[in-house]
Amino acid sequence: MFRVMLASVAVFFFASTVFAQDEFTPGSEDKLDWVEPDKGFEKMIEEVMPGILYFYSAHKAEFCKVIEKDILPQKSLKSKFKKLVLIKISSDTKSDTLNKYKFEQGKAAVLFLDSQGGVAETLSEKPDLTTFKKGISKAEKANKPIKKFLDSIEKSYKKGETYFKRKAYLKAAQYFQAILKARDDYEEKKGEIKSEYFEKAEKKLEEVKEEGTKLLIRANAAIMKDDFGSASVLLSELRAQFSIFPDIMTKVEQAEQELQRRMQRANQGK
Repeated sequence: MFRVMLASVAVFFFASTVFAQDEFTPGSEDKLDWVEPDKGFEKMIEEVMPGILYFYSAHKAEFCKVIEKDILPQKSLKSKFKKLVLIKISSDTKSDTLNKYKFEQGKAAVLFLDSQGGVAETLSEKPDLTTFKKGISKAEKANKPIKKFLDSIEKSYKKGETYFKRKAYLKAAQYFQAILKARDDYEEKKGEIKSEYFEKAEKKLEEVKEEGTKLLIRANAAIMKDDFGSASVLLSELRAQFSIFPDIMTKVEQAEQELQRRMQRANQGK
C-alpha cells in the first residue's frame, strides 16, 4: 500500500513538473526590447524605422508559442531586430491599436509595418522562420521610398534653416513652402504621411512672415517721420524678401502709395 502511494506521488510529481515546464503564457517574451504601441509608433515616425506589431492572445496560445519560443529567439534575427521597432499588445481586450488596424479581438498575428504604420505583410497562420523573415523584408522594402522622401524633406528643412539664419528670408521661405507642397502632393497620391519637419516648416514659415511684419512696421514708421530714404530702402527689401506673402505685399503697396503722397506733399511745400 505504502509503495503504491509512493508511486502515485512520484507520478503526480513528474506530471506536475512536465506541465510546469510546458506551461506558456502568450506575450511573456521579455528578452527583446518591446515597447508600448503609442511609444512605438512615435519612435517609428521619428526615426523613420519599420516595425513589428505582435498581437498575442490567450485564445491562440499555440500560434504565440511558435512565435515566442521558436522564431523570436533565432540568432539570425538578432541583427534585424536592431533596425526594427518592436511592439506587442494583447488582443484579448479592446484598445485603440485594435481599432486602428481593424483587428479582431482574441486573434493573434504579427503585422510587419513601414515607419508610418502601414501594413506591408501579415503573419497569422502557420508561422515559421522563413515566412517571418520575408515579412521583415517586405516591411523594409515598403519603408525605403518613405525614408528616401523624408530624408529629402529633412535636407530641405536644414537648407531653409540655414538661409533663415543668414536672413535670406525669400530663399528660406521657398524651401519651407516647398516642403509643405511636397507633403500635400505625397498625401494626395499615397495617403497621410507624418514627420516632425512638416510642423517645423510651418512654424518657420510663420517666423519668416513675422520678420516681414517687423520690417513693414519699420517702413511705416519711417514714412510717418518723412524719412523717405529709409522708407524706400525698407520697402524695396520687403519686395525682394517677402514677395511670397500676398497679405504683406498688399500692405507694402499701401505703404508705397502713402510714401508717394507724402513725398509729393513735401515737394509741393518747398
